Amino acid sequence: MTKKRISIFYAWGSTNAGDHALTLGAISLVRQVCEDAEITVVTRYGTDEEEHITTTQKLREFDSELTICPNPFRGSSQSSIGKLRRIFSGATQSALSLIAPSVSRFVFKNSPAYQAMIHCDWALQNGGNLYYWNSSRKAISRLAAFALPLRIAKSAGNKVGFLPQTIGSLEGTIGNWFAEFIASADFVLFRDSSSKKNLSNASSCTSKTMTVPDLVYFMPAQPPELATSSLEFPAEFIAITLRDESLGDYGVADYEEDRAATRKRILELFLAALTIVKRDFDLPIVIVIQVMRDAEVSHLLADLLVEHGFSATVVECYDPLTLISFYASAKILIAQRLHSQIFALNSGTPSVALWRQRLGTKIPSMMSDLECSDYCLDFDKTDAESVGRATCDLLKNLENVSERCKSLLSQRKQETIEFLRTQLDE
Repeated sequence: MTKKRISIFYAWGSTNAGDHALTLGAISLVRQVCEDAEITVVTRYGTDEEEHITTTQKLREFDSELTICPNPFRGSSQSSIGKLRRIFSGATQSALSLIAPSVSRFVFKNSPAYQAMIHCDWALQNGGNLYYWNSSRKAISRLAAFALPLRIAKSAGNKVGFLPQTIGSLEGTIGNWFAEFIASADFVLFRDSSSKKNLSNASSCTSKTMTVPDLVYFMPAQPPELATSSLEFPAEFIAITLRDESLGDYGVADYEEDRAATRKRILELFLAALTIVKRDFDLPIVIVIQVMRDAEVSHLLADLLVEHGFSATVVECYDPLTLISFYASAKILIAQRLHSQIFALNSGTPSVALWRQRLGTKIPSMMSDLECSDYCLDFDKTDAESVGRATCDLLKNLENVSERCKSLLSQRKQETIEFLRTQLDE
């Protein structure tokens, strides 16, 4: 029997543990569905960009059978000229792929990325992308870059699908066109129920769809010694992840001013909430940096907690496999980062989630799907008393919540594998 050729677009790099884990999860899921598939992964970086080299190395460490190639666009982000070339190349290629995909296939036929689009059985959009086109979020270059590989693959007669995505509101002519484009795929997977509703509201097309867990849930469990050999942490502790920056600068008039205000609220809210928790559960605090941009606020909070009599330390790690092992050792997690929650839940460690409306509803949607809405709080509206009570309640009901989450996730993961197996076998 001929092996299936499956191309995955795009791998987002290795300096953000969550972004890197999405690609590892995509590979893991495909391997569980088609163990011997010939998988090609296209990164979002150019050949001469350091991140392409680093990502390639890490992906091959995870799965030595992969074929990995750079993105389809010329130029790079390493220089001003390179950035201009990238913008011009992206605009030209995207326009050509939309208007005349067969011509685009011919013009760029020697590009490794185009080879991956053309010579495959399935072209899959990697999961975890954020699809928006509304008054708050507009990025036509982002949507065009996402659309290009699947547009080319479809024009070559190949099947296309979307691995679990987040889809916000899609409005106006461009938003509606993109909704129709997504819905015209052979299948579309969503990582929360709100995304499925948003696409249904914007599209008249009907494709095979399913709401499934985030791709990171499909990564394999890791042995405890992986974390203990790399990181130092207490025997029992509460883990925390922070986020003091928005998704790009969407909806933020003054980015740095907003970030400073967010940081101030983080420090005040966490200190007060953890003081409440300490009355009943005097556990050490470990603040985790798994995205480089979180380093400064993480150290600030750790120093503040130490000043107020807490045992607080910081660990820094960008390897998803190590983080899965690490979070398995925590009692609970208090999280502002979605993928820190998923790393933890993947090992049976539940979390209290703090989310922000302007970053989208992926966190509350996921928590609702896991029947954990009581432990999901709006960062901009909640208070320290509510965060403290939710944390204490979770610690008291830890075993029940953990078992419920593991049961729900196990069932949903198996349903996802069966659904995808049916699609890829067609």
